[in-house]
Amino acid sequence: MWSLKLQQRYQKTIPLLLLLFALISFFFVYQHTQHQRLQDLISQQEQLALDQKAEQDRLAQEKLVWIDSRRTLHEPVLNETDESWTQLLQSHDVAFPSMLPPWTGKNGEVIHSEAKGIDRAIFFCRMNLDSDSDLLQMALGETLRAQLLTTDEKMIDFKQMTSQLRIHKTLYQHFDVLQAAGGDDKGTHEWALYTALERQLYPWIQPRWPNVHAINKGNSSQRGIVMCVGEDQFHFARRTIKAIREIFKSTLPIQVYAIDAADLSESKRHDLTSSFKGVTVHNIVDRINKVGTDFGGWSLKPFAALASDFDQVILMDADVYFFQSPDTLFDDPGYAATGTLFFYDRTLFGDWTLGRHWLESFLPSVSSLVPKLRWWNYKSAHEQESGVVVIDKRRSLLGLLATCKINAKRERTEVSYKHVHGDKETFWIGYEMVQTPYAFVKTHGGVLGGLGDGGDPSRVCGNILHFDAKRKPYWWNGGLLRNKNRWPDRYLVFSHYALGEDWDFETSCIKETDQIHEFSAKDKETARIFMKFDKEQKGTDDVQ
Repeated sequence: MWSLKLQQRYQKTIPLLLLLFALISFFFVYQHTQHQRLQDLISQQEQLALDQKAEQDRLAQEKLVWIDSRRTLHEPVLNETDESWTQLLQSHDVAFPSMLPPWTGKNGEVIHSEAKGIDRAIFFCRMNLDSDSDLLQMALGETLRAQLLTTDEKMIDFKQMTSQLRIHKTLYQHFDVLQAAGGDDKGTHEWALYTALERQLYPWIQPRWPNVHAINKGNSSQRGIVMCVGEDQFHFARRTIKAIREIFKSTLPIQVYAIDAADLSESKRHDLTSSFKGVTVHNIVDRINKVGTDFGGWSLKPFAALASDFDQVILMDADVYFFQSPDTLFDDPGYAATGTLFFYDRTLFGDWTLGRHWLESFLPSVSSLVPKLRWWNYKSAHEQESGVVVIDKRRSLLGLLATCKINAKRERTEVSYKHVHGDKETFWIGYEMVQTPYAFVKTHGGVLGGLGDGGDPSRVCGNILHFDAKRKPYWWNGGLLRNKNRWPDRYLVFSHYALGEDWDFETSCIKETDQIHEFSAKDKETARIFMKFDKEQKGTDDVQ
């Protein structure tokens, strides 16, 4: 009886239990489903936020690229500790600049560019410091302006000029980014200081350019060669251009600069432009204001590079001859890294102290290279050979402008040329004044010629030779004659070349005999063609 009743109870309970189980299962499934939906919603929101941030980052990056493309100057930012320099430093000496403080705007805002290698992006940050802009509005600002914008009536002050150049650079970079981004601070105290500095430093850029920012905006985004040619250099230039066009088949446009109409005759101008494709002749006074410059001799050269229509310039002397195409200069890794390529001169006149002492009198900081230079270590009175200089104005404009500045009339006659031989050292010194990076091919000037040609028979004697990054013969200047003053009709002997540091200045021989090499058959043939061209061109020397 009890078992029957118990059985009946179980039968009634089981459906209830099943129902309860179904309800519990449904609850758990429902909870899980809701949880999953919530997770999916959260994931969707997170993904949406990520997508929105990615889009914002993309738009911000596009804006940075757009701003970067509108800037007029992209000076390289070099990091000496980067391991990527190891290989380059085996073939080149690179000037890693000391970093100049950026200009701080209102509320300490700093606008600057920063990247690894060539700068690629633009960043904005805040500093908990009083700003340079605020200082200009204080009483001390008037003192600063007085120090920067007044000059010594008797003598050019290179220490003051260096301060002017460096502050102008920081302001240029500040406004370059600001204007590229569409901003306008032209009514501010810093803009007034910037324009006042520019008028004082570079008065000769007007009227062709209203300001320095306009210089790169007007160039042709083109590579080219620039030569300075007057009456005395015409016969060299004609032979050099013929070699560039016919031996190396270079089609680089060539701009020839004379001082004015009287510096190079109309018939000589016509001869150059009609004889060679892609050659034009210009007067520097038509592009650079002669007031304050008073062009003459070597001083014309950096101004010609500045005045040219090219972004990337090979500035070369009229009497330079190449063993390799000049086009290859633009492929040099030192040039690619810094935007400027220089070549060393030969080592001459040791124990020369004037150079270092002069630099120490006006440079508050120098690049990493200066303490290693022969000039700095009293080993040579000559450091750079400026017969060939390669400059990318889109990256090194401010260094070139500083070089022009110290080749202007008062600067060169009162100071620069009293410490250096012509324009040569003014290139790297100008770059040091504004801390713009540059590179030298590591090898010092060697000699090309013949064994015992006018000197000791065990030595190579002749003209100064310059080498490429692989220490192969590259170019020389001085023409084809062994010594145009001593032997006006005697060609160089192109049999050997040598490297070394100990020069016999009187005979133009390198005393060391452990690095003598014979020229390759190809280089000998190139030299033979040079001499053939020279004989063929003698008739053109009569052009009036």
